[in-house]
Amino acid sequence: TGGSITATGLISLTTSLAPLGTVVYTISFVVPATQVFGTATITSTTADPNAANNTGTTTVAGSATADLTLAKIASTPNGTGAGATMSFALVVGNNGPSAASDITVTDVVPAAFPVLSVSGAGLTATFAGQHLHGAAASLASPATATLTIVVSLSNSTSATLSATNLAQVTSTTPDPTPGNNTATITITIDPRADLRAVIAFPATATVGQT
Repeated sequence: TGGSITATGLISLTTSLAPLGTVVYTISFVVPATQVFGTATITSTTADPNAANNTGTTTVAGSATADLTLAKIASTPNGTGAGATMSFALVVGNNGPSAASDITVTDVVPAAFPVLSVSGAGLTATFAGQHLHGAAASLASPATATLTIVVSLSNSTSATLSATNLAQVTSTTPDPTPGNNTATITITIDPRADLRAVIAFPATATVGQT
């Protein structure tokens, strides 16, 4: 009691203690992903008849946590016309402090974006129809991994469509801030129509005939 200090390694504190008195020192530290062993020893210039109880030990088992993040980036942020192609990048980040294990990225792409292909950097990418999946055994901290999705834009109406896409990342490593594990993007698709003009004449016609 009576103040605080910041130190690393061996910490030495000095106080005086009345008979039957106690003093409490609280040590705060950042827990690593491994076990922490602590030993405290007290000595005094006053003779101690029982020195066997002058040392205390404790062990703290560190539990791994990983703050995963997910961002979704469109190659054409405001969308474009029906029939065009564009890509999305799903970027998974790990802010730590530990490596993340068994990462899974899921994304069900709206029907307005027919999926053409999916590829991964740091993630194994697969897809079935509009259902996308990315997986990695681990992701270090700090590090990123990316899924790239190529889609075509579909709009069979005469009005501008707006479609929203939500993706999510999960891990078996506990995440202290799960609120940033999803990413949403909204894309507009303008209608397009390939009009064609056709003119037809009879094979033969009589001069002066209308």
